[in-house]
Amino acid sequence: MESCVICCRPVIVGKSIVKKDLSFVSKNRVSFGAVVVPQGTTSRGKGSRVIGIRASAVDSYESSSDFVNRMEKAWAISQQPRPIACSSCSSMGHVECKWCGGTGFFILGDNMLCQVPSRNTSCVICAGKGSTCCSDCKGTGYRAKWMGEEQKPEGFRFSRTLEPALLNSSFVQSLTERMKIAVEGCMHGDLDKVYETIKYIENTRNIKVDLLLCCGDFQAIRNEKDMESLNVPPKYKEMKSFWKYYSGQEVAPVPTIFIGGNHEASNYLWELYYGGWAAPNIYFLGFAGVVKFGNIRIGGLSGIYNARHYHLGHHERPPYNDNTIRSVYHVREYDVHKLMQVEEPIDIFLSHDWPLGITDYGNWKQLVRYKKHFEDEIQQGTLGSKPAAQLLEKLKPSYWFSAHLHCKFTALVQHEEGGQVTKFLALDKCLPGRKFLQIVDIESDPGPFEVQYDEEWLAITRKFNCVFPLTTQRGDFRSTQLDMQDCRQWVKSRLEDRGVKPCEFSQTVPPYNPSHSVSNTTFSGSPRNPQTLSFLEFLDLPYVLDNVSGSRDHPAPASLTQRDDYSEDIPIEDEDELEEDVAEDDSMKPGNENQ
Repeated sequence: MESCVICCRPVIVGKSIVKKDLSFVSKNRVSFGAVVVPQGTTSRGKGSRVIGIRASAVDSYESSSDFVNRMEKAWAISQQPRPIACSSCSSMGHVECKWCGGTGFFILGDNMLCQVPSRNTSCVICAGKGSTCCSDCKGTGYRAKWMGEEQKPEGFRFSRTLEPALLNSSFVQSLTERMKIAVEGCMHGDLDKVYETIKYIENTRNIKVDLLLCCGDFQAIRNEKDMESLNVPPKYKEMKSFWKYYSGQEVAPVPTIFIGGNHEASNYLWELYYGGWAAPNIYFLGFAGVVKFGNIRIGGLSGIYNARHYHLGHHERPPYNDNTIRSVYHVREYDVHKLMQVEEPIDIFLSHDWPLGITDYGNWKQLVRYKKHFEDEIQQGTLGSKPAAQLLEKLKPSYWFSAHLHCKFTALVQHEEGGQVTKFLALDKCLPGRKFLQIVDIESDPGPFEVQYDEEWLAITRKFNCVFPLTTQRGDFRSTQLDMQDCRQWVKSRLEDRGVKPCEFSQTVPPYNPSHSVSNTTFSGSPRNPQTLSFLEFLDLPYVLDNVSGSRDHPAPASLTQRDDYSEDIPIEDEDELEEDVAEDDSMKPGNENQ
């Protein structure tokens, strides 16, 4: 019996395929004919039979010398009593390359999909083919335990309860998800245009975008009154399209998370200092904040860096004067210090201006070829935000997205040898022909994909709110002792009772009505937003955002009240458009904000 089994062991040998039989060979698949020959007979012997076995020769992980072994494994699968088609590749044997999204073109140090792929760099993963061998079936189209022992017919069995699920492709897909995140640079109120662009990408690529991230200058203008808190030259004051989403006339088709920049309706963002819904399905991350979207952890810092105002408290209150309208969006040490307490991993971090020194990790020479005015600051080491650089070094997020300088730039930051890597991407503003939007493909757990509170961040917020600096004096928060264990436990128990979803959106002022304008005297100041009230009540904290006594009792020092120029507000490449505005403003002092 034993010798008989050995004698009858099938042996597979390669067989050449004549040219006329190559009709089934596709561009991305190569099939091989094979003959099963009982040992001791010739390949032409009586009783031999030819079976059709397909094996991929595209990007095989094994060498060609292992071909016969793979053929034997493919044969073993074909002889199973219940051969199961591979649902990962729909039995095709190859899948779309995740690094280039099937485009065949690659972005250095990243798996981001270009809106308009570069045509000069082939994807090094798939060699420009756009597809790779399916790792689940090794190109055969059948499921098997490839890395284990050779499969035997009598041992190929599944549990009766599991087998029907394995036959269902949706079950396999539910084990892992690929979250597609659209990243946008400076919005400048053009929500309609950005959402239309996303819809176009979805239709042309046959994909579904799960989330939109905006890196500042969002301009959440609800009505004419909000424009008084928007720091831009008069000719740039337009209603744009946010008011439609605030009023409910339109609903954001993609969940949207944004941070603030230096062109914002600062009065509205101050209502939502801790974060909240600026409109249905549009979430403001706060002046500093961390939330979860699905299992992806997203952090962010609003505003831009200005060394003169960095150590001050949040003393500005609406209505703003000529000084406070320019300082209210400057990053404060207090918010950065809270973010520096984060210990759990961050997947994505957003900032408006770039981290200081980030150009050292990318192709800065190519950058200055079309942004020549950046070269001096790069050489002097002054281009970017020092606090953002500190956060980059501390948090080490997987991705860091920025905007502000109205250009696209990529970098790859290796924090220590063999350690965590951060992929940096800066994008342009929303204009035709500009690189303002990009799709990022990130692994995630299955949905639901929705904005949720982050337990650690809530604990940090609760711990530091008692030293919230609200005057021009430097806050004394560094001496605060962190007993995070007790605070985390308290927050966790509250979340278990309440749930992790943020408070519901609610309007606090009338939305813009194109049929008639709103009188400037109809409403003033900054109302208490019900979302913020509910948030503070949940954390058992007092409401202090309308405390104006500090700024009145402690006016800002004279050295800090000088009027800033427009050069920080409109990037340098746009200064040609502002030439007339610059000439009319006697107080302008070009270049001081770039330091």
